[in-house]
Amino acid sequence: MEDNLNNAAFLRTDILFIESFFELSEVDEVWLTFPDPRPRKRDSKRRLSSTRYLDMYKKLLKPDGYFRFKTDNTDLFNFTLEELAYRNDIVDYKYTHDLYQSDLRDECHDIKTKYEEMFAAQGEKIKYLRLRFTH
Repeated sequence: MEDNLNNAAFLRTDILFIESFFELSEVDEVWLTFPDPRPRKRDSKRRLSSTRYLDMYKKLLKPDGYFRFKTDNTDLFNFTLEELAYRNDIVDYKYTHDLYQSDLRDECHDIKTKYEEMFAAQGEKIKYLRLRFTH
């Protein structure tokens, strides 16, 4: 708001309602940063990087739009990589288990969340991936 940006949106809502806020193929990028890892196996379908939610993001993204994901949680990151391994609708897919030592770092514009700063200060490696969906 301070910069008078009209091309950014921040919503505080239940993720299940996300499709009611955007038209199909309206969004340039979806950033999923440091979501709750929901470590219990029975909660795997509620993880924001599960197939259910990836399908939602795909609907919202423009054909050349990116899905980007950052986390400190190794188990959640590996879960996400496994979810993506079953898909045949992704392109321009890159990931790293150590963002700060990766050539992908510039893509994140060195914007860090409070949690990212906290976990990185504790020595945790920040994981990152980006991809586009085919339509």
